[in-house]
Amino acid sequence: TFAQLVALGCELCGTYSKQNTARGFKGRDKPLTSIGTLMVYCGRMAFEPGANNLRLALAWSLDGLNSPMETALFLLLCLPRSYGGLELPRPISNPIIPVPQELWGKTHLRHIIPDLFWPEANLIVEYNGADAHEGTEVDDQERQEIAQDMGYFVITFRKTDLYDRKRFAEKARSVAKYLGHALPASTAQFDQTQTLLHDMLLRHERWV
Repeated sequence: TFAQLVALGCELCGTYSKQNTARGFKGRDKPLTSIGTLMVYCGRMAFEPGANNLRLALAWSLDGLNSPMETALFLLLCLPRSYGGLELPRPISNPIIPVPQELWGKTHLRHIIPDLFWPEANLIVEYNGADAHEGTEVDDQERQEIAQDMGYFVITFRKTDLYDRKRFAEKARSVAKYLGHALPASTAQFDQTQTLLHDMLLRHERWV
């Protein structure tokens, strides 16, 4: 499907690959490629079958995601409504943001790396999964407090927030409200499309 193609683009341009491990993925030092590089390739293959679909999928992909769950969260929030997403503005993924020197006395951190970042709104969205972050609650709390001291608003999604549709909707409304965007109307057709996207990202054997 189109959403699977977008998710694959995020994986190729991210720092993870799906693996049959306890976490379900394996990290890597750097992405295999970038959206820009793949776009150039599409331009060279413009008349090949599937090139247009690939180009459209890349337009909705994001560089620099660090895990399948970050990708799932990004796609659920930002894919077009016609594919089951909430069509929120595109964030920046995992940017390095220096901690101002005046805050060094409060933390050992010299930079923060938010999962999803909307600089125009000073909004950070984090994914903290129980498996990926087990035993790091203190570090997570410190990063959130420093981010708030730096003037950013932080919304955290946990694994249960993604798997529980009601909890996800509540958190997503907070993100949309902070960004000043309306969410799609809850129609039977949209709910069905959103369910298909949700199941593909979180329950399909290729991505779980």
